[in-house]
Amino acid sequence: MLGPRQVYVTPFDMSRSGGLKLQFVTPLYKGAKLLGYLLFGVGSPTFLQRLEEIRSQTPAVELMLFNSQGQLLCAAACSAPLHVSETLSSFPGSDSGVVKTKAGTLVYKTVYPLNGLESVVWSGDSNKSIGSAPGGKRNDYRFRAAAFIPDDLVSGSISLAHLGLEARANLLFLGVAAGWLAVALLRLREERDRKQHILQLAVDLYNNAPCGYHSLDPHGTVLLMNDTELGWLGYSRDEVIGKRKYPEFLSSPEAAKRFMECFSAMVRGASAPPETETRFQARRKNGTLFDISITPNCVRDADGRFVMSRSIVNNITERVRLEAALEQEAHLDALTAVHNRGYFMKLAELQLTRAQRKNEPISLLYLDLDHFKAINDAYGHHTGDQVLRHSCRLISRSLRAGDIFGRMGGEEFAVLLPGIAAHEGVAVAERLRRLVSKAPLPVGDDGEIRVTISIGVADFSTDGPNLDALLSAADRALYRAKNRGRDRVESAAGFALNAPISA
Repeated sequence: MLGPRQVYVTPFDMSRSGGLKLQFVTPLYKGAKLLGYLLFGVGSPTFLQRLEEIRSQTPAVELMLFNSQGQLLCAAACSAPLHVSETLSSFPGSDSGVVKTKAGTLVYKTVYPLNGLESVVWSGDSNKSIGSAPGGKRNDYRFRAAAFIPDDLVSGSISLAHLGLEARANLLFLGVAAGWLAVALLRLREERDRKQHILQLAVDLYNNAPCGYHSLDPHGTVLLMNDTELGWLGYSRDEVIGKRKYPEFLSSPEAAKRFMECFSAMVRGASAPPETETRFQARRKNGTLFDISITPNCVRDADGRFVMSRSIVNNITERVRLEAALEQEAHLDALTAVHNRGYFMKLAELQLTRAQRKNEPISLLYLDLDHFKAINDAYGHHTGDQVLRHSCRLISRSLRAGDIFGRMGGEEFAVLLPGIAAHEGVAVAERLRRLVSKAPLPVGDDGEIRVTISIGVADFSTDGPNLDALLSAADRALYRAKNRGRDRVESAAGFALNAPISA
């Protein structure tokens, strides 16, 4: 197995119609983890052509190229004799010479293709420039070009001296070819490092994206999850990858069930269109909750079978809080924090429809703060606002959770009482009237403002077939209470429960 920064060079492939092909293989690592292999091919039809030309001139002589370890890289016409293998790892230490084998003689010369270059910067060692001094890394890139002369040729009519001249010429060409090979190796290393750099950038982008990414197998088990989402959840990679199903990170069994229903539909091919956002609450390792949105997509094979899902996850906690705040602002009166008129009317319509369907009673109280204009004139609008807030707090605290309290405008308010008939509604109104009148608002150091309210009561079953009619009936009862001295309750049916409280 190749280690980091090692390159395997295959023998020349001369079987292709495109010409000579030299293959390089090098591993791609991230740290100590093997990511895959890079295969890189270099072709040179001209080189093959030249080898063939040389061999055609001296058909009995084999031309070969060895690397620095004595491994045979190529031979002309791919006819290198296997019987020279015993010499491949035992070249003499000199740069040129003659080696006698069992089958013939090798005349060789060592070529250093990088010598003569001003500077070579090696990948992964950018602080070092390799010069041409002997023994440096530059000299590790060397090749031995050789001519193999069979014994039967030497014993024949051709003399070794005669062949030596032609062999030296051929060796010169092979030296040039060795240089081409070395440059190709350097380019291969640069290409490998460039691709490793791009791969690292892609990994960094995936892990440090502002959103979460995860991939799930058909059962919902986490195959991949980026550092961003792991950080949100508070888990390490080893705790999650291949060990947990994604629904385990959701806030409740109901949320997990809803997730698996959507996920199973996607696995079957019946998923919602891409870019469909689904919201969930996720639970961190420490038990706290946060809001997320998941936008899923899936990978399928050529036959349409589900392979895995890939999802984008956004932490929408702040968005949910903002939406809730905006919704509250849209529904509540800014001064008193009770429902505004529009939202009161919407909720009241729903309750009236429900009461009508179930034949249940429902009452409406219409309230007005007595002499409010005089309070504003005497104390100013700031104090008038305090009076409104004070009265609303008193009333809100005494109502049930299902009662609906809204500001209809100015100092007028309405309370809808589901399940309360007319006579009970009058009793509730009297209790509210007494509560407000007995709790004056402190003003200044020693002063106070005594506030009273008048209330009109209407019953849905007798006073109006719809909300508008009910409001009109309660409003008429309110003005009857005001005309009869204020600080009292009147019903649309025409009876009052109390007499005014004396000052």
